[in-house]
Amino acid sequence: LESRYSQTRRAQDLSHLVLVAQISLSITPLYHPNRAALLISLASKLVGRFQRTWAKCDLYGAVKCAEDALEATPTTHPDRLSRMYFVATMWDSRSEWTGAANDLNRAIEIYGQALKAASADKPHRLMCLAGLGYLLARRFEQTGSSDDRNHQLSDLNMSIATGEKALTTMSDEDPSKTGLLSNLGSCFFLRFQRGNDANDLDQAIRRGEEAMAVMAYDYPDRASVLNNLNAALVAKFQRTDDLYDLNKAISREEEAAAATPHGHPFRGTAIINLGSLLSTRFDRTGDLRDLDTAISTEEAVDMIASGSAERARVLSNLCGSFLSRFTRKGNADDLDKAISRGEEALSITPQKHKDRVPVLVNLGSALSKKFQRFGNQRDLDQAISREEEAAALAPPDYPDRACILSNMSLSLTTRFHQSGSIGDLDEAINKGKEAIATTPSRHADRGSRLSNLSGCYLKRFETTGLPGDLDDAIDRAEEALSITPRSCPRRAYVAFKLGGALNSRFDRTGQLEDINKAVNRGEEAVATAPCDDPDRVYMLSELGTSLYRRFELTGNVSDLDKAISIQQDDVAATPQVHTHRPNALNNLSLSLRYRFQLTSDMLDLNKAITTGEEALRTMSNNHTDRLRLLSNLGDAFRVRFERTGDINDLNMAISRGKEAVNILPSGYPGSGTALMNLAISYLLSSEKTGEPSDLNQAVDLGEKAANSIPEDHPERTRILSNLSASLSRRFEKFGNLNDIEKAIQRSEEAIAVTPQGHTEKAARLGNIATALFLRFQKTNSNPDDLESAISRSEEALNLPAAPPRDRIRAALQATELLLMRADWAKIHAVMAEAVGLLPAVSPRALRQDDQQHMLAEFSGLASLAATAALKDGQENDLRDLYPDMAERFEQLRLELDSDSPLPAPTIEQTPISKRSRHDASLGLQTIIKEIRGLPNFQNFLQPFEAQELMNAASLGPIVMINVSRYECHALIIRPNGISQLPLPELHYSHIRAKAREPISTRLLEWLWKTTACDVLDELGFRETPTGDWPRVWWIPTGLMSRFPLHAAGIHNTHSSETVIDRVISSYSPSIKALIYARQSEEQKSFVHGSNKALFASMRTTPWIAHLRPGDLRCAEREVKDAAALLRPSMQTETLQQPRKEAVMSRLGSCTILHFAGHSLSHPLDPSKSCLLFNDWAENPLTVKDLMELRLYQKPPWLAYLSACSTGESKAANLQDETIHLVSACQLAGFPHVVGSLWEIDDAHSVGVAREVYKTIREGWNSRSVALGVHNAARNLR
Repeated sequence: LESRYSQTRRAQDLSHLVLVAQISLSITPLYHPNRAALLISLASKLVGRFQRTWAKCDLYGAVKCAEDALEATPTTHPDRLSRMYFVATMWDSRSEWTGAANDLNRAIEIYGQALKAASADKPHRLMCLAGLGYLLARRFEQTGSSDDRNHQLSDLNMSIATGEKALTTMSDEDPSKTGLLSNLGSCFFLRFQRGNDANDLDQAIRRGEEAMAVMAYDYPDRASVLNNLNAALVAKFQRTDDLYDLNKAISREEEAAAATPHGHPFRGTAIINLGSLLSTRFDRTGDLRDLDTAISTEEAVDMIASGSAERARVLSNLCGSFLSRFTRKGNADDLDKAISRGEEALSITPQKHKDRVPVLVNLGSALSKKFQRFGNQRDLDQAISREEEAAALAPPDYPDRACILSNMSLSLTTRFHQSGSIGDLDEAINKGKEAIATTPSRHADRGSRLSNLSGCYLKRFETTGLPGDLDDAIDRAEEALSITPRSCPRRAYVAFKLGGALNSRFDRTGQLEDINKAVNRGEEAVATAPCDDPDRVYMLSELGTSLYRRFELTGNVSDLDKAISIQQDDVAATPQVHTHRPNALNNLSLSLRYRFQLTSDMLDLNKAITTGEEALRTMSNNHTDRLRLLSNLGDAFRVRFERTGDINDLNMAISRGKEAVNILPSGYPGSGTALMNLAISYLLSSEKTGEPSDLNQAVDLGEKAANSIPEDHPERTRILSNLSASLSRRFEKFGNLNDIEKAIQRSEEAIAVTPQGHTEKAARLGNIATALFLRFQKTNSNPDDLESAISRSEEALNLPAAPPRDRIRAALQATELLLMRADWAKIHAVMAEAVGLLPAVSPRALRQDDQQHMLAEFSGLASLAATAALKDGQENDLRDLYPDMAERFEQLRLELDSDSPLPAPTIEQTPISKRSRHDASLGLQTIIKEIRGLPNFQNFLQPFEAQELMNAASLGPIVMINVSRYECHALIIRPNGISQLPLPELHYSHIRAKAREPISTRLLEWLWKTTACDVLDELGFRETPTGDWPRVWWIPTGLMSRFPLHAAGIHNTHSSETVIDRVISSYSPSIKALIYARQSEEQKSFVHGSNKALFASMRTTPWIAHLRPGDLRCAEREVKDAAALLRPSMQTETLQQPRKEAVMSRLGSCTILHFAGHSLSHPLDPSKSCLLFNDWAENPLTVKDLMELRLYQKPPWLAYLSACSTGESKAANLQDETIHLVSACQLAGFPHVVGSLWEIDDAHSVGVAREVYKTIREGWNSRSVALGVHNAARNLR
């Protein structure tokens, strides 16, 4: 049975052995000389079974058998000393399992008796001394008695001295020398653990190495010798952080595992010990291969008896390894395995046994990680329970007590996030401080534990606002970074924690140095953390926040774009079910909203709201960050209301803001922001509804916000400025001078502490300018108020870091004020600056509808600038010379002109097809700079110089009609000069009134008398020509673009007092468009056989809802006659009742497009005006579609739009932009476009088209098109 059990290790065989031993003992007489030996044998087998089953009766039975054996052994018996040693060992085993002091005392008592009896037996005496010293050390660990400590050290010193003396007389061949050296090394190690003397540690390693050198291959306790040596080597590694010692221990264990044959009882122990050492090295180097190898040793668990202490230790180690791999790679399966192994280890480890401590530590960490991943509160509570049990079981000088305390601190902080209980946070700080106090100064984990404590202090500061906590947080984080080597895997985490603390101090002080350091630390953390590190999402979040904060201070847009890119990476890397996800989404939402406020890209704003709503859905109701999320989301709804005017958005803004304010805890540092966000929403509500109560609520909330925030807090400036705006509005409504005085005072306070480069300074200067002007208007007693208001507006205009929109608003504000003193020279300078900023508020990075909105806000600005100026007295060449540069430019421009949403930017460079709109916009700006550096391209895309403008008039004068609220002029460009002609009879108020009237002879007469007659007289065109007709290009601006200047005149007489009887008229949306159209025409050389005309007719147009287009009975005849006139000199194709795609697919290959059908002019958004094909209801061909075509590579020649109002735009706030179907075709690449400004009869369209094409056939040039339209119009009249 003994032999079979040694091979199989089966529990059944062991039970048979116990039974046989018990039977043998039962039949042996009480005083038989072999009875003591039989008792020892039975005790050994009972202990063996106890180690497999944890059956208490076996352990107690073994102790009793051992005591009976000793009692039955005469004092003179040669085996008495060894049996005393065995009995002491039994009591020691029972004390380890029960923790009973009496059991340990009995073991010490027997060792003492053995020591006296072994005075003449040196080997036994040495063993007794070593054993006694070990037990006294354990008793000290349990009781903490200083007397025991002194006794213990005395015995240890005696054991070491005796052992050293014995070694001098012992030969290398002595089989007990290995055990002596190993035990001696253990004594040195014990003394090192008590006294922390590095010499003792070195001696422990030296003696362990010597034991290995003399140990026979088949030494029965080989594993114990290795363990003793490796424990010392690992301790030295932990002390010095020198991998040499750890590598040596691993090398030793690898040798042992390789040398132990399969089936050998020590092979499992060797493999498991190797796994433990590899796991330790992973903690130091972060090499996943070590961790994977450590986990692969799990196979050795099956070699260990189930229920044994060794199995519990191995399972606990595996729990830690699986947890480490989860922490690194984020695989939830590893987390489940960690918890499973930990729970099994705990189930087979006796209650109150010291070996439960490491199991509880690993299991607590695993449960805490599971909560962080999945958010189940039960996991967090269990984690804290396990950690509390570990702390209670571990004695004060337990080697890993600091780890236990630090883990508890982290778990309590996590629970605070969920519960908001300040008691949890206070206890977390206490545990963290205790952990640091018990961690040696050079311990490898001291840095990460300091970082954990820093995070606790920081969270308490964010909750209570106590400045001392912020200082403590930064001090601990800086100390942590200073002691963490750059090569340490934990450095990324330490750098991340310091970045967070610096970020918070920046929020408190506004110091650029702090935010720069925060960004640097965040970048270091992200750069050094492995891509599969689950903590990397927190690092990305912190870095994104730091970049966003720095953008707020400096106005550097690249910081904002990079912040958004990093936050998008953060969201993408965070699992759908993860406690961090709501915060990641909230941070991204905040940055997207701010970028919208900078660029007006609605995609950003809509994404900010959907992202914020997702964050709200995934965050628990009692989470401490819910308040911040609600407030930010409410503010995003408020911003969208300002853009769209949708009252539902404003209602949501107030609802979310009230939710946030209702859960404000007392003394919360961020309460000022939440109150002010809600105040702004109420202010907008008062403007929308006129409710005085909303306005009063806005002021009251603003006052509460200002009173709730420290005077030196950076956010106070925004709160004061917004409060000033609310007070100014209330003054306007009720006229209480106290309100305007307070508004000015609050604004002055805000501006005084706003840094010069802050992105919001322009808006704050605008607020105080408004307040000063209101006081000036009310009192009219202090001219300094007006001068100061002008000065503040001009200062805002000249802030380069401010958003362009705020600067233009400042310019308009300054202009209104300067008009009060008629300072046209200054107005001219201010308006010139504002016009220069217009491209920045409508960059190509925006989609077209966003561009339209931004330009609509500043409708009339260009005309006003022109008025001020008057009142105050290249791509084709690029394509030929630099084709590669031209291709890059075209690709970027095409991307930006498309409204297709592009992917969000990322940190890495991406292919051009995947770049973001913002990346593409930056790329376009860069390449334009490069092109301007080329010879003869210095003015590429720059405003035209005077000579270029005069050259554009070589085929006829260009007349730009400029209108503003102050004066109207005609800017006339001729080949020999540029002049301005005042139009004193043309008034802005009359233009606005006439724009609402239908076309009539009365309107055409007004247009002639106020505008056209003066212009033609100035040009010398006073009679009907008798020879070649002169040609005039009209460029109306603003509301004048609604009027048919070519038809102006007095048509009820037979005089020449009409435009149509004096000149040929053409239109262009701008001078630039005119020049580009001519360049395009020059490119187009006609080889008639290879050119093609596409005709599309819509006799019947499908109708939807209230839109019922009438049938066009003559549409087919129109295209048939026109096509016949072009054949055979040109190929023709006719499409009847086509769908949009059929037409779009042919546009790239045609020279002429002729459409006969209906069109629809959109009343609010001209980019949605469209041609009505057969599928127009679901897929209209819009202005936007045409503008995106970009037919430059093979430019067409003529677009003939035989539809009503194709040259009309009904959007009053976009009249400056000339956005309609005719201009869209010009922008698509057609140099000539024929369209109508009003409705035309279907039958007349046939004759008009016939006349136009007959004339075109005679010349095939620009003049022939214009002359054809001119002749047709005269004939039609």
